[in-house]
Amino acid sequence: MKKKLFEVMLLLLALSTLFTSMLVLPRLYVSMQQHAFDELRDMAAAISCTLDTGQENEEALVRISGAVPHLRISWIDSVGAVLYDSEIADLAQLEDHSKREEVIEAFERGEGQASRLSASLGENTYYYARRIPDGSVLRIAVAQRSIFAELIALLPSFLLIAALVIGMLIRFSGRLATRLLRPLNSLNLDHPEENETYEELSPLLSRLSQQNRRIEEQMTERFESVQRASAITENMAEGLMMLSPDGKIVSMNQSAMHFWKSESHGHEGQHYMTLYRSLTMHEAIEQALTGDSAQIDLPLHDSVYRLHANPVWAEGVLLGVVVLLLDITANVEAETTRREFTANVSHELKSPLTIIAGYAEMMKTGMAEAEDNRELASKICDEAGHLLSLIDDIIALSHLDESAKQVQKEPVSLSALAAEIVGRFDSIAKERGITLAVEGEHAFVIGIPPLLEEMLWNLVDNAIRYNQPNGSVTVRVRQEKDSVALMIQDTGIGISASQHGRIFERFYRVDKSRSRKTGGTGLGLSIVKHCAEIHHAEITVESEPGRGTCITVLFAKADAFPKIEKC
Repeated sequence: MKKKLFEVMLLLLALSTLFTSMLVLPRLYVSMQQHAFDELRDMAAAISCTLDTGQENEEALVRISGAVPHLRISWIDSVGAVLYDSEIADLAQLEDHSKREEVIEAFERGEGQASRLSASLGENTYYYARRIPDGSVLRIAVAQRSIFAELIALLPSFLLIAALVIGMLIRFSGRLATRLLRPLNSLNLDHPEENETYEELSPLLSRLSQQNRRIEEQMTERFESVQRASAITENMAEGLMMLSPDGKIVSMNQSAMHFWKSESHGHEGQHYMTLYRSLTMHEAIEQALTGDSAQIDLPLHDSVYRLHANPVWAEGVLLGVVVLLLDITANVEAETTRREFTANVSHELKSPLTIIAGYAEMMKTGMAEAEDNRELASKICDEAGHLLSLIDDIIALSHLDESAKQVQKEPVSLSALAAEIVGRFDSIAKERGITLAVEGEHAFVIGIPPLLEEMLWNLVDNAIRYNQPNGSVTVRVRQEKDSVALMIQDTGIGISASQHGRIFERFYRVDKSRSRKTGGTGLGLSIVKHCAEIHHAEITVESEPGRGTCITVLFAKADAFPKIEKC
C-alpha cells in the first residue's frame, strides 16, 4: 500500500511538473525573449551615444565588441551595405541588408526588431536595429542559445527541488499511508456496519455486512444439511462406506462398523482391506475404482451381505467409491425356504394325486374287480381329504401375514379359547381313547382371535394325533409376573432333543410313516410358529421319546385390560 501510494504521488508530481512546464515555459520563453530585446535596445542606445561619423565609429565598435563578445554588432549604411560586423571579418561575403525586417523598420521608424534564423551564423537570432544621427543603422544581435543557456542554468536548481520533493514524498507517503490505513486495518469485519471510518467506505461496509449475513445463512444451511445427512447415514440400516481413489477409508457409518464387527471410527485413512480380506470384495471395489459399478453377495460373519460398489465422478474426475452393504441374510434364507417349500409342496401334492390317479385309472380300465371299487373309492376319498387338508394348511400359512395386517389386535381370554378348542376335539379324542383337560386360571393376551384359534387348534390336533392309545392331553393357562403361559402337554410318542429345533419347519415330520398314517400335513407346527411370531410370543419344547411332549407359548401379559376378565 505504501509503495502504491508513493508511486501514485510520484506520478502526480511528474504530471504536475509536466503540465506546469507546459504552461510556464512558453511564458518564460516570451518573457526572456522580451528581456533579450530590452537588453539589446538598452545596449544599442548606449552604443549609439558613443558613435559619430567617420573612421572613429569603426574603432569604437571594435572596442565595444571586445567588451561584449556574446553580442553581434553590425553597422549598416543608409543603402544597406554592411560597414562593420563583429562576427564576419570579410564583409564582402555579406549580402545587402536593406531588405532585412529590423533594418527596414529602423530606417522608417528609427528602430526595429526581429527574430529569425541567421543565414551566416546558422542559429535562431534576435535582432535589434537603431538609426543613428548620420542616417546609418546600428544593429545588435544575440543568438537564441543564450536564452537556452539561461534555462539550462536553472536545471540544477530544478533537479535539486525535484530531489527534495521526492525525498519529502518518500518520508511522508509512509506516514500518510499509515494514517490512511489505520482505520482500514482496525475494521471489525464480523460487524462491518459498526465501524467508524471514512464515509466513502460505507457502501463497501454495507455490502460486507450483507455478504456476512448471506454467508452465515449459507453456512447454517450447509451445517444443517450436513447434520441431516450425517444423521441419516448414521441411522441407516444399510452399511455405508466412502473410499478415496487410492482405496483408503474416508468415512463409515454405524451400520457398516456393525457389519465389519468394528467398535470405533478409527479406520479412517486405512485401506479397506484392513476390514475384511476377501478376494471377491477386492475385485468388486477395484472394479469400481477403475470406473465401473460392481455388485456381489458377500458372506460375512455367518450372514450374507449384498455389496454395491459405485464410482463417484465430478467433471470427469474420479473422486472415490461409495460402498453400500445390505444385509440380505433374511432374503437368502427366505429364498432357500421358498425353494424348499416349493419342492416340498410339489412332493406332498404329487403323492396323494398319484394315488388318486392310480386308483381312478384302475377303476376306469376295469383292472379292479367290481367288489373292490368301493374300497378304492374310499381310498381315493381319503387321499382327496388329505390333499384338501394340505391345501387348506398351505392357504392358511400364506394368509397369516395378510391377516395380521388387516385384523386389529384385541384382548383375548386364553382360558376361554382353550376350553372352546378342546371342546371341539372331544368326539375325536373319545374315538381314540384320549382324555382332554383344560387347567389353570383366567388370563388375557392382546392378539388376533382367528390366529390364536388356529394356533391352539394345531397344537391340540398334533397332541391328539401323535398320542399313545388311552393317553391324555392337558391344556394349561398360567399367569406369571410379566407374561401368560399357554402349555399343551401330551403323553405321546415324544421327540428326541436333536429334532426339537426342526419340528417347526414346513413339511418336517419326525416319523413320516406315522404322519402319513395319521393324516398329518407337516404344516401344523409351522402355522403355530408363524402365529406366535405375529404375537411376539416365544415357543419352547420339552420332550423325550416315549415320555410325551410339552409345548409352551409365552405371551406378554395384557395388564391394560383388567376389567375384561370379569365379563
